[in-house]
Amino acid sequence: MKRFFALSAMVLTLSVAGVTYAEPPHGAGDPRPNLYSMEKFKASLNLSDSQVVEIEKLNAAFRDKHRMNKEKTKPLETRLRDLEKSGSSDYVTMEQLLKDISLAHADARLDKIKHHHALLELLNPQQKEALKAKMEKKREKMKDRMKDRDKDKPAK
Repeated sequence: MKRFFALSAMVLTLSVAGVTYAEPPHGAGDPRPNLYSMEKFKASLNLSDSQVVEIEKLNAAFRDKHRMNKEKTKPLETRLRDLEKSGSSDYVTMEQLLKDISLAHADARLDKIKHHHALLELLNPQQKEALKAKMEKKREKMKDRMKDRDKDKPAK
């Protein structure tokens, strides 16, 4: 009987903990908060209205390129995955698919770098320094999060 109550208490505790720490899934229809909204960005860097308009144009163009790149790589990755699952030994096709995927990823990375440089060209020196400080703070925060995450992992 003691085991039954102990087991029931443990199940109840785990159930309550699961409900307490549960978060809604981030799906396509889920209104995720935009942490980098233009209003916050504008306020933090003291952007002029004309700068905001130009940045929004840059962002829209970047989003379009990013979407096109995703549409380009998705069928390649699906085809590669299908070849792997089928047990095919058509390594020539797999190698070409991997090269095409890598090239698309390199293009996406280059687009991101170009977008960042174009954004920097719109900023004055004080705004560039403020952005640089924000980015450094974000990097440090990310490093701390990675340390915390790695600290919780069991040693191999």
